Amino acid sequence: MRNRDLTITLEELEAKFREQTIIAGFDGFIDEIIHVVDRYLDKVTFKRIETIADFGAKINQAAGLSTNFEYKTIQKKLGGNGPILANALLAQGNKLHYIGALGKIIIDPLFAEFAGRCESVVSIADPGYTEALEFSDGKLMMGRVDCLDEMNWENIVKRYGDKKEISKLFNIANLLCCTNWTNLYRMNSILEGMNEIEVQRKIPLFIDLADPRKRTDDDIYEVLDIISMLEKKYEVILGLNEKESSHLAELLSINCTDTEKRSALLREKMDISCVVIHPVKYAVASTRTETASAEGPYCEQPKLSTGAGDNFNAGFCCGLINGMSLTSSLSLGTSTSGFYVREMHSPDMNELQGFIRHRLTNNY
Repeated sequence: MRNRDLTITLEELEAKFREQTIIAGFDGFIDEIIHVVDRYLDKVTFKRIETIADFGAKINQAAGLSTNFEYKTIQKKLGGNGPILANALLAQGNKLHYIGALGKIIIDPLFAEFAGRCESVVSIADPGYTEALEFSDGKLMMGRVDCLDEMNWENIVKRYGDKKEISKLFNIANLLCCTNWTNLYRMNSILEGMNEIEVQRKIPLFIDLADPRKRTDDDIYEVLDIISMLEKKYEVILGLNEKESSHLAELLSINCTDTEKRSALLREKMDISCVVIHPVKYAVASTRTETASAEGPYCEQPKLSTGAGDNFNAGFCCGLINGMSLTSSLSLGTSTSGFYVREMHSPDMNELQGFIRHRLTNNY
């Protein structure tokens, strides 16, 4: 069944993909990818702490005492859910307009190449900073986000001049992407502002809350109400990882251990167009007419995991806005993230098609 789904995905992608116009935002981070040293094997070579559990055990051992951890920077790159998602959408061959936090006075050099490939960039604030401690079984994201308070609807309207200019931009879009609500404490103002914009049709609107557990339950209930309200004007697609979906289900009194059914129940409860959930090894989605799932090319030893979810979202959204089936859109998402964690960059369309063929040949 998996090979049949992948074959159909490849056929649909080759037949249906067209360049799309996308507006994405609203964050921006500088990501420092870090391995934590366990011990040195010689003067240069080191063995990293392999798992989060191992790291946690070492921290626990230091309680009441003290200890030292050495960081090794593996990579320093543009980050934030918005830029990583947008970068993946650009790699596919789309036109992209970005609104976010890439530098208040000038664009930070780490974002210069990305900004140069966009059709337009409006940068409101300086980027946040993330130290991403990567392990074989996950990552710990240590962020600084104070500067992102300037990322709000009032400042966006001020930069564009008036809402009519924003409306013109929205109405040329095939997709709107709104990411990282958790770290953008003024994001609700942006979502409510988007509801005031005059649009000529129901544009697909992808929303990623990005690990909302650190926000209060009242905060989460408030944004869920706003997201449901936006469905009247947009086709809302809510993207979640497995942990996020469990947390929202608990808050909404949904008791369901089956991820596929959970996506349908969340979508129904919120009355929106689509809920997509991407655990590590597979992905599921539910719309008003169907529920589907797709296996992923699981990678036990990812070279880079920070941004894997954003790459999944880019692939999934690419499928949806190009009229691909729900199953094929999910397969496109898992293939995009599967390529990314192995090759450490987002695939262009040739690389993505090649990776899907490779999955078919090697049966994974």
